[in-house]
Amino acid sequence: MAVRLSVLLVQSSRMSGLQSGINAELVFQLMGVPGIDLSIVNSLNPAEIAETDLLLLSSLETDLAVLDWRDADDSLAALATLGVVGARSPHQLDPHTPAAMPGARRIYLVDLRSGDPPSSVVNAMKQLLDQRRVVAVPLLIGGLAKPKSLPVTQPESPPPSAAPKTRFPMNQSAVKPVASNHMIQASGSNAVVQSEPSDRDLDALVDDLNASDW
Repeated sequence: MAVRLSVLLVQSSRMSGLQSGINAELVFQLMGVPGIDLSIVNSLNPAEIAETDLLLLSSLETDLAVLDWRDADDSLAALATLGVVGARSPHQLDPHTPAAMPGARRIYLVDLRSGDPPSSVVNAMKQLLDQRRVVAVPLLIGGLAKPKSLPVTQPESPPPSAAPKTRFPMNQSAVKPVASNHMIQASGSNAVVQSEPSDRDLDALVDDLNASDW
């Protein structure tokens, strides 16, 4: 965004011919300065100011330079009465004014009765504009600076997985059956539980074997 400076010139129908000529020269020179927004009001007196001038003042929300044909403190008080509040700030034609507090709206006041030629007043406005540009350029650079890209970290390769263990078939003959009191035999969907042979059954089996013809 371009840096600009609002300049308010106060003129009245009660001005002398010399004052009117100086105002006309100021208008001619200030309108040719890029970055300066010139506004003209007929009066800063609350009893005399027109409604259109009040609307104009309410639209000026940034730092402001005021060129008036009266004492700077009187102009500052009149502006405050009209709702334009700010701190008087130093410039080339008002160097002894204390600097405004940081963050305060700055109002640069020029008393045209001091006898400064229009060219000096215009140069003072140019200097104010240049000062604002010097302040704005670092801010713009800082606002448009690209953030530093973070280094891309490559994901670490996973450690090689251990070779899968080879499973050998279990030797069924090496497995000893667990002795139990009952033997379970499944046939179809029904399970039959057979009891361990009794001593009588074993004796009968031995007799049968002895009687057999080998």
